[in-house]
Amino acid sequence: WFQRYLLPGFAFKAFVIGKNTKMEEDSWTKDLEFIKAMIRFEIDTAVFDAFHTELARRFPLLHARLETTRVGGHGLLFRWPGADDARPVVLMAHLDVVPVDEDAPWQHPPFGADLVDGVVWGRGTLDDKGPLVVVCEAVESLLENGFTPAQDVWLSFGSDEEVLGASAVAAVEELAPGVEVIQPG
Repeated sequence: WFQRYLLPGFAFKAFVIGKNTKMEEDSWTKDLEFIKAMIRFEIDTAVFDAFHTELARRFPLLHARLETTRVGGHGLLFRWPGADDARPVVLMAHLDVVPVDEDAPWQHPPFGADLVDGVVWGRGTLDDKGPLVVVCEAVESLLENGFTPAQDVWLSFGSDEEVLGASAVAAVEELAPGVEVIQPG
């Protein structure tokens, strides 16, 4: 998924829809519409619940089969039990984006999810909605195929990383009680 949609030359700008992908048209259209829907969420506390609902709709197995804990208000922590709970793995992404500076020039509206010349433009396409979708898509696909990881896998999706918030700290406290978290700033 990640390799299909991202082109290094457009890092931090956009998802790139590969013209040479071997995806069927219906799959491509469905994935494109989902990517655009994720970009259109102007992440603030008023829309996190809608964003969570869209994630659950798009990734039903992840939400049905993994244990879910809400952390730090709007952060999400999922536990995917593995064959062994020793040495768990944590995959991280965040749901929020840097607030838009209205005085900064934009080639396209920051939450427009405009498709221009095969590129979807929008705030958070790579930092960090893109990686969030990649992790969720990979887990969903593995769940569809009955995969069980060798060890527990945790998905930690913070909601206020861009403003040095508390959801990552809350996730650490949930995963490893007693570990001190030191935040920069």
